[in-house]
Amino acid sequence: MIGTPYYMSPEQFKFKPYNYKTDLWALGCLLYEMSNLKHAFDAESLSGLSIKVLKGNYTAISSQYSKPLRDLVTKLLSINYK
Repeated sequence: MIGTPYYMSPEQFKFKPYNYKTDLWALGCLLYEMSNLKHAFDAESLSGLSIKVLKGNYTAISSQYSKPLRDLVTKLLSINYK
């Protein structure tokens, strides 16, 4: 069972085990949503959402926010986060 699918990480869509990366991804989604007042990844279906998440494409946060915040969200929503 999961919470909202809007915060599902690429690892979860790939059926990999839950780990700290999943929490960091969710934090990035939350910070993005608080800044832009919309989901970073949005789709009409779970399969559509998975495609967007796995590609890692989202609209950047507005430049009205600080560079450190924008950089943090970019790192947290990186599909190649290490």
